Amino acid sequence: MVSMGGSAFNGTGTSVNLTTAWGLNAGYEHFWNPQWRTSPYGGYTAVQYNSRATAILCSLQGSGVGVGAFAVAGVGCDNNWQSWWVGSRTQWNVTKDFYLGLDVAS
Repeated sequence: MVSMGGSAFNGTGTSVNLTTAWGLNAGYEHFWNPQWRTSPYGGYTAVQYNSRATAILCSLQGSGVGVGAFAVAGVGCDNNWQSWWVGSRTQWNVTKDFYLGLDVAS
């Protein structure tokens, strides 16, 4: 994200604002027998913007005032987000080349 009203496209940008994103996924596959298997899985991800990037995004979304370095986020405007999920899949191998499965996630 570029501040101070500059643009990364024409080379007039003045600074870069830090955005931190990370995620974690995990899964395990259990073989009950050659025809049946179950796979539980889950994950978590988060995105966090620094205060300047938050102010710029909030202004662009109409939840703040100003432009670029002069942007001020409105009260309660927060673009940081996080998400998690869990699920499980059970699969039946009907033949060597054909299988049916049910996947449930939340």
